[in-house]
Amino acid sequence: MRRVNRLWSAGVSAATLIMLVPACTTGNSGSSGGGGGSGNTSNGGATVVRTTFTSDPKSFDPAKGDNNNDYMSARVLYDTLVRRDDGGKLIPGIAESWNATATTVDLRIKSGVTCSDGSPLTATDVAASLTYFAAPETKAPAAKQVFGTGTMTATGDNTASTVHIELDHPWADMMFGLAMPQTGIVCAAGIKDPAALAAGKTPGTGPFTLESSRRGAGYTFSRRTDYSWGPIFARMPEGRPPSALTASVVTNESTQANQLQTGALDHIALTGPDMDRFGSDWASSTLPGPNQFVVFNERPGHPGADPRVRQAIAAMIDRTAYNNASTRGKGELLTSITDKTSPCVLRQEYAGAGMDKAAARQILAGKKIRVLGVNVLSGGAGTAYLQAVLKEAGADVELRNVGFATWATEFIGNAGQWDLGVMVNINLSATLTTPGSFMHGDDPPKGRNIGGTQNPEYSQNFLDALGTTDTAEHCAKWEAAQNALITRFDTVPLATVPEKSIYGKRISAVTPGGYSDPTLLWLKG
Repeated sequence: MRRVNRLWSAGVSAATLIMLVPACTTGNSGSSGGGGGSGNTSNGGATVVRTTFTSDPKSFDPAKGDNNNDYMSARVLYDTLVRRDDGGKLIPGIAESWNATATTVDLRIKSGVTCSDGSPLTATDVAASLTYFAAPETKAPAAKQVFGTGTMTATGDNTASTVHIELDHPWADMMFGLAMPQTGIVCAAGIKDPAALAAGKTPGTGPFTLESSRRGAGYTFSRRTDYSWGPIFARMPEGRPPSALTASVVTNESTQANQLQTGALDHIALTGPDMDRFGSDWASSTLPGPNQFVVFNERPGHPGADPRVRQAIAAMIDRTAYNNASTRGKGELLTSITDKTSPCVLRQEYAGAGMDKAAARQILAGKKIRVLGVNVLSGGAGTAYLQAVLKEAGADVELRNVGFATWATEFIGNAGQWDLGVMVNINLSATLTTPGSFMHGDDPPKGRNIGGTQNPEYSQNFLDALGTTDTAEHCAKWEAAQNALITRFDTVPLATVPEKSIYGKRISAVTPGGYSDPTLLWLKG
């Protein structure tokens, strides 16, 4: 998983400092970090790797995941059918092989996969887990990303160890969706008892089990001794996986950095200025991070319903200045609604609004615009910049930079009053479908169309792209779809939020496909 300050949902991190209660580990042998310090902790003889959450996971049910702490815990506790490796290549997870079309997938399940209580994982168990994930009553936030907006049917054949998935509509990116942590395969006991599943008290299919939890303090995960079916990436960490993994709740990046430097942690992920404290003497990985782009509320009665207002707002935004405010200039300017690691993303530079600022000021003068942002990326400096430039244009601008939970409800869930927002999207599938679905289809909660975007040319090309598995045709349709969004001013591409994962000296780690994964934090030697 790509981790950006660890609480990005489509993505965001929390910035309120919660006092850290040390994880349940003892012992001080070994070293950690460029500056040394104690690091090789043990707990009853178990060698522990120590990382962080920036907030408590909202649920241990992988289907309910909507932020990066949820995604991390899902990776630890549940395996997916496939995984995404470097270059966008899909590799086996629980499934050893598969055949996919735009409407069907047939998978063969690996032999010997068990739930953490020792019970065999059957093909019908896998089918039941997928059915649970897709069911409307589950309210899985990512279900429509994976299977689209129609009906999914999954059936299992225990004799042949095969699973058949069928859609009533084309959705060519389904296999990439099945690599997302939210699709982690849940055992039968979890489906029977969703409350226990959400609490982390049912058996899972992943490499770890939840041993202990203290909300606001930390979580301890113990590695299964019978786990042998995990994914084999092109690059694997050196050494061996730990016997246990702890994730302490540390929401402040400076505190995380201090604890890595003193040896209290083995791994952190930073997006702010504290990353500059770690030079070449620290092993690290710099990842593109989430993608930021403007979303307009285009529903009747909102200023964004008028395309000229959207164009004028786009004309006032200096994307370089926004990047300087939100990432200290460390982000990469986007050409579209995702970064260049995604197939089919536009390669030409963003052409701009095609309107001079004098004309934009005339349109925006006196317009009341409510900007909704999150207060955790550079203290909300990016949306504060938007407020300033729109005020300079003569608009009456109200800015609310809120915490993650409020932002997710009011912006992602469209339950609040807002006119302009910035999407910060962790593109876990690394496809255009994930960010693209925020501007197509039904409004939340039935769909994912955050701004109520109604762009027929975009929607038709979106659906056409997902209706073909021919690479050239797929990309041609996506190019037309992206251009339709940008030329109609339904969005303004902004910048990435780079993340620096930093490791203590005893840690070996890899980031397949550009994502951090806590199960790939191994011990050297």
